[in-house]
Amino acid sequence: METQRHTTVAIAQTLYAGTTAEIELPDGLAWEDIADWYIKWDTLHYTTGSEWHEVELNSAVDDVIDWKRPQFATVYTPDYQTELGSE
Repeated sequence: METQRHTTVAIAQTLYAGTTAEIELPDGLAWEDIADWYIKWDTLHYTTGSEWHEVELNSAVDDVIDWKRPQFATVYTPDYQTELGSE
């Protein structure tokens, strides 16, 4: 029986992307006043304890994805049903 040879494969990659931003907090607010926070869609969401607020980061975004060095890569058959290898 001959081993199946895959001439077409699907490759899934986990890539690293990073941005930077410098923001000025609203008047009278210091970072130490913030009780909880998270970032989503380039926006800082924070609370001082009672209600949530948002500040757009407007991050310096050029080409921030590091296409040269994936953190992880997996090779699959085109239907993604069979893993052929990973690194």
